[in-house]
Amino acid sequence: MKVVTALRMTDFKLIWKISKIMTQLLKKHIQQLVLSILLISLSFGANGQKIVDEDRFHYSFYVDFNEYSVLTGALVSGLTNYQGDIDYSVKMSNIENEIFWFFTINRKLDMEVLLYFVEEKYAEWSHTVEENPENESQNSAMNILYAIRDKVNRAYANPIWEIEKVVGTVVKHDNTWKLKSKDGDYLIKGALAKELGAMKGKTIVSHGYISSPMEIDLIRYIEKNENSLDLFVMSLCPYAQNAESTLLKYVDSLPVQERPSLNIHYIFYLDNGPEGFRYTALHGEEEIIENCVQILLRDNYPKLFLPYLKKRLNGALNPWEEVLESVNGDLKSIQTIKQLLVEGREQLIEKEHAYVATKHGIHDGSPTFVWEGELVDDLVSFDVFKDLKFSVPMDEGCSN
Repeated sequence: MKVVTALRMTDFKLIWKISKIMTQLLKKHIQQLVLSILLISLSFGANGQKIVDEDRFHYSFYVDFNEYSVLTGALVSGLTNYQGDIDYSVKMSNIENEIFWFFTINRKLDMEVLLYFVEEKYAEWSHTVEENPENESQNSAMNILYAIRDKVNRAYANPIWEIEKVVGTVVKHDNTWKLKSKDGDYLIKGALAKELGAMKGKTIVSHGYISSPMEIDLIRYIEKNENSLDLFVMSLCPYAQNAESTLLKYVDSLPVQERPSLNIHYIFYLDNGPEGFRYTALHGEEEIIENCVQILLRDNYPKLFLPYLKKRLNGALNPWEEVLESVNGDLKSIQTIKQLLVEGREQLIEKEHAYVATKHGIHDGSPTFVWEGELVDDLVSFDVFKDLKFSVPMDEGCSN
């Protein structure tokens, strides 16, 4: 966790309140001196009390062209008066032919300094408007500043928490559920907590927001299955096909008692188009069909799934019906799959997408590897895969 140094004052809110009082009671140069000392301490450090700078959340807000101009003016004015610096990042985006600037600020103290600069500019312009209430341009600028003030205050009141991973065993304590991890016991909060009765005594890989010490607001979880590899693919992605082929051959080469289970899942996109939400695939309709065929074989005809998949991976480009027939798929199974591709396609994709995107949080990137419930970048770092060799780097793949 990052640590920054600051003055021996409880927090910046106190400084802010004192500064507002000084605006009314003291001369401007004394107020400037106080904030200048604060900014120097933030920017360059001071031999004072150490305080923890939150690294589990950030602040974000967006402004249009007029708001951006006024906001940068407030920043320039503030830094000119008080020196120091403020850390933030800005991204420009074209949204429906209008340009917006998205601000991201990682430190709470930087956000509070920005708030101060906006409030100071607001007080300054309010005084100007009071003196000349008929000035339309000044009134218009004041309305823009009011909108900025509202956006910045709402961003400050609603920080965006980073999603964190905690691995532990689900235990019940009094009437609450806890996650017993190597770092201690986390109190589990959120709507998903009530689902954990079925997971009692099991180890899970959980993801959520840690907004209070040793408390996790759960957003998703998956059971940690020992010696299990989940592979997330797009069926027509050449990188995924290479990974599947390599892994299947490698697993088959291991002694039976050492073989990890290999589970294959399929990536779909959920797009919001002119006609509403619909599921798509990176490689088009052909990939949607092939994904669905492989899902149906995996779930309904497991004895046919691997023979069919291996045929495909070995270069079989025939229609799926012919490939399935070549691995002893009978006419009845082919007809059933054809019917489900027409009548049950939406439900089939929806279920797969829910498992891949909602349960695992995987929305793109083929292939993606999950070992024992945890996302991994380097399979060969695990003993069972130490002799595994891919013909292409693991970090190469298909993505939108």
